[in-house]
Amino acid sequence: TVQYKVKDFSQAGVDMSQTKDLSKEGISFTISNPLTAQTILDIGLRIPGSEDLLNLEGEVVSCKEIRPNIVYAVGVKFINLSAKHKELLKSFIQSLIEE
Repeated sequence: TVQYKVKDFSQAGVDMSQTKDLSKEGISFTISNPLTAQTILDIGLRIPGSEDLLNLEGEVVSCKEIRPNIVYAVGVKFINLSAKHKELLKSFIQSLIEE
């Protein structure tokens, strides 16, 4: 599960989606309203098996319409990742590979 909000846009609420793809460099998920490239997002990522919500920051690199005016696929690269978050993402991804 991923939560996201446009950074520094106080009128925007938090939206939720399901992660489609995840790497240690970024994430993709579906959204209902398009976002422009270079939009900065506050992201809350829940990793299965973990109680904690990872609070991350990302920059939109792509937004592609999947169903006209209804569903968009957004690609986001992580920015300003802490060493702790890099390690948590790496460990989680490695655990998926090993399954």
